[in-house]
Amino acid sequence: MSVVRMPRPWFGVAFMLVLYGCASGGPTAGVPVEHRGSAAAAGAAPGAPVAPRDVSSGPAPLPAPLPSPGARPPMPQPPPNAPVGPASRGAGSTAVMSLASQALLAQSRHEVGVGNLSAAADDLERALRIDPLQPLLWLELGELRLAAGDRGQAEMMAHRALSLGGRDPAIQARVEDLLVRAGR
Repeated sequence: MSVVRMPRPWFGVAFMLVLYGCASGGPTAGVPVEHRGSAAAAGAAPGAPVAPRDVSSGPAPLPAPLPSPGARPPMPQPPPNAPVGPASRGAGSTAVMSLASQALLAQSRHEVGVGNLSAAADDLERALRIDPLQPLLWLELGELRLAAGDRGQAEMMAHRALSLGGRDPAIQARVEDLLVRAGR
């Protein structure tokens, strides 16, 4: 024997009330709302009643458009000692280093300058998570690994840099230098 349930009458009533609330404009329908650029901007006292806007004239005017993307402030330039432009990678490399990676590379070089090789390596690893196709980042990290005494890692990173920037003579020269120093 199967049980047949009859629809509950309160469910239908609740559904109709929800639909009526949506169609009627909600609880704020007919309540005056102060719009920016209306009475408040015209010098009326704060809290003074504002006459409702005549809705028969159409929708409210749209706010001013946001500035176009071309109107952004200029982006900061990379540090002068960071060769990151396309000319530094030659014709064989197509990857462009992001500003975040440029900043991390500059920070890494600063850390090397003050003798903090661990922080410098951390910065380069973060940059590589952002731009894993950057041969320069792989080279710099390989040089740090060699300075830390890890010849195997230095050699692996040199080969990775060579595979990413193979036709760039500057990358090739730095890779060969790193491999020689790693004892290849």
